[in-house]
Amino acid sequence: MVDRAPFWPGAEAFRPREWFVVFQLHTRFRWLRWMPGRYKHVMAFAHVAEAGVWILVNVGWDRTELVVIDDADVKEILTDLLYGTDIVKVPAGGMPRKLPHFGFWCVPAIAHIVGVKSSALRPDAFLRDCLAHGGEFINGGSTGSGAEDQD
Repeated sequence: MVDRAPFWPGAEAFRPREWFVVFQLHTRFRWLRWMPGRYKHVMAFAHVAEAGVWILVNVGWDRTELVVIDDADVKEILTDLLYGTDIVKVPAGGMPRKLPHFGFWCVPAIAHIVGVKSSALRPDAFLRDCLAHGGEFINGGSTGSGAEDQD
């Protein structure tokens, strides 16, 4: 059984209760226009009422964008972005799995989100890639685990 407990106490209050999945009919990439089917891209956004913000998630070829939009600005920003799309409201929920999606566990997912080129599969190797990408420790560089010295 997979542990579905929040990663920190109180996290559940700040998780979206529903997502709006956006199906885009058009794309700026010519080669995607030839893709079969009506829709050429999909992204999602959700409201986190407790924080007064909206989260926009857009997965692209080179990175995953996470954009946080204040309640006061959301209408102006999303009006243009959502023009010519179909939107489906979906209740948020977990996908109980015994194993992670192939290629989508913490290291590849975080590498994609932050935009660090990496073929790392483990956190230790990803740390090296982050440092090579220009990253720097902000907490002294060692938790006492010696992780930065391991392969």
